[in-house]
Amino acid sequence: MDNTTPPPAPTSTGALPAYDDLGGGERTWLLLHAFPLSGRIFERLAPLLAQGARVLVVDLPGLGRSAVPTAEASMDHVAAALLAVLDAAGVERADVLGISTGGYAALRLAGLAPERVGRLVLASTTPWPIEPDVPAERRATAEEVETSRSTTSLLDSVEGGLGPTARREQPGLADLVRGLILGADPDGVAWVARAVAGRPDTSAVVGGHHH
Repeated sequence: MDNTTPPPAPTSTGALPAYDDLGGGERTWLLLHAFPLSGRIFERLAPLLAQGARVLVVDLPGLGRSAVPTAEASMDHVAAALLAVLDAAGVERADVLGISTGGYAALRLAGLAPERVGRLVLASTTPWPIEPDVPAERRATAEEVETSRSTTSLLDSVEGGLGPTARREQPGLADLVRGLILGADPDGVAWVARAVAGRPDTSAVVGGHHH
């Protein structure tokens, strides 16, 4: 591991981010979900991948079952927490699937510790700090959620994020996503929103990553 990699980042409980460890095999997949959801969005995909590989499904710091970090919000902290998960699981190198905010985390992880990342699969994400996660808007999201102590303001993302095919073929999906949003910890949501707001440009990682 090179010396640019930050030390593993403890959460407020001293625990790792929560993760599920499925399947087995020579390859390992690390699945990273979107904001403000949890690893439960992979509950259909993970068992399919686990038929031929080991699959680690992480709840990003502050979301799902993972504790809200006490450290300053940053994608570096998220990447360090993911490295700590790989270390705890005894995984030297993983293929990483990142959706939206999970993609920001995947790119930061690949930038800080490229030797730990094999294939990089990115969906609905971008290496640049631009729309839909404009930094000022994400900081405003954090303040709104903290002030209201509620995540209901984020429910609009369900309508915008689910297409007609998903709604038709998975009628329970919208309710699952709504439930994850309403069940999210406002402090954790605010922390992740600030980490997203401060994310670096990772375009060089996309161009330079070789698995």
